[in-house]
Amino acid sequence: MKLKAFLQAFGLVAIIFTLIPFIAADYWWIRVFDFPHTQLTILTMVALLTYFIKFDLKSKEDYIFAIVLGACFTYQLLKIYPYIPHGNHELMDASPENGDLEIKFYIANVLQDNDNPNILIQEIKNRDADILLFMETNNRWMKDIQPAVTAYHHR
Repeated sequence: MKLKAFLQAFGLVAIIFTLIPFIAADYWWIRVFDFPHTQLTILTMVALLTYFIKFDLKSKEDYIFAIVLGACFTYQLLKIYPYIPHGNHELMDASPENGDLEIKFYIANVLQDNDNPNILIQEIKNRDADILLFMETNNRWMKDIQPAVTAYHHR
């Protein structure tokens, strides 16, 4: 296989992996591409740089390929920019005198097979959390804990 054909296949993989998350479907094999933005940024950068360094852009197809690869690189870079050290998001230090601004979370993995919601209901009342998160719930669990979460306006 020639180097240019290999590099085009490499770049095509980067383009496809960038475009897959735009498919509006909730299948794991599509949604998995919502997360590796750092890896895809590096992949597209390597493909683009190698393409420019190793080959002269001679045909219309070469220009189109380079532009699409550059657009994918830009998109991936914009997705990770806020999370790199040069991003403009900075958090202020927490100070103890702002204790009234605390948010309390309560997170529980309820296990669907568990048939005793009373312990969880008592914990909800005791903790008095601002935000509740329950994992592995089903309809039965949601009905069982409904009386304990009615005080929460957003559910």
